[in-house]
Amino acid sequence: MASAKKLCSQNGRLSMRLALRAALGSILGALVIAGGMPSCSSVNETNPTTNVAGGKAEPVLNANGGASVKAGSGTSNALPASVMSVEIKALDGGAFKLSDYAGKVVVLDLWATWCPPCRDEIPHLVELSKEYQAQGLEVIGLDVDPLQDDAETVRDFAQEFAINYKIGWAERDLAASLMRGNGSIPQTLVITRDGRVLEHFIGYHPRRTPAKMRQAIEQALKM
Repeated sequence: MASAKKLCSQNGRLSMRLALRAALGSILGALVIAGGMPSCSSVNETNPTTNVAGGKAEPVLNANGGASVKAGSGTSNALPASVMSVEIKALDGGAFKLSDYAGKVVVLDLWATWCPPCRDEIPHLVELSKEYQAQGLEVIGLDVDPLQDDAETVRDFAQEFAINYKIGWAERDLAASLMRGNGSIPQTLVITRDGRVLEHFIGYHPRRTPAKMRQAIEQALKM
């Protein structure tokens, strides 16, 4: 009986915590819609007024209504070795590196559980993983708020959304390097087999982003 009461108490606390998080997401979602901004500000934000920094990548208006990095030829969009070799804590235990996925096309999503556009994007990423994994695609989700999004929170979230791809946490330095000076989330990078950023999406528009992302993935798979 005591064990049953303890379990009920734990479940009650978990339900309340998830309900509060969902309510916060709804409030943030309303603010996002009101402001016409399909993205959230990240805790790792470095310069909210700068969309692109460094290299020959140029800012363009993306399908999602926000800025994106338009990939060019050559090595200007190659992820540096310092980024590829960083050890990333994985939700399922242990650690991994982006370099572990050399030779595969990678869709790298930077997100947080409390971000409404991130929540909107994840079912699309689950679908992409199912559709393209056999062709050499790996989807990886990196939570950029490891202080607020602990393992229990992210595990509950992954279960709720039936996430079928690798999940880990991006510490501040790694997140800043991948975000290229823009702290908004979600940010989703389509990375070629040789480690170049083919497309960098900032924000998520449910009607426009999926088609553009799918186009970039299919292009990368053919390269």
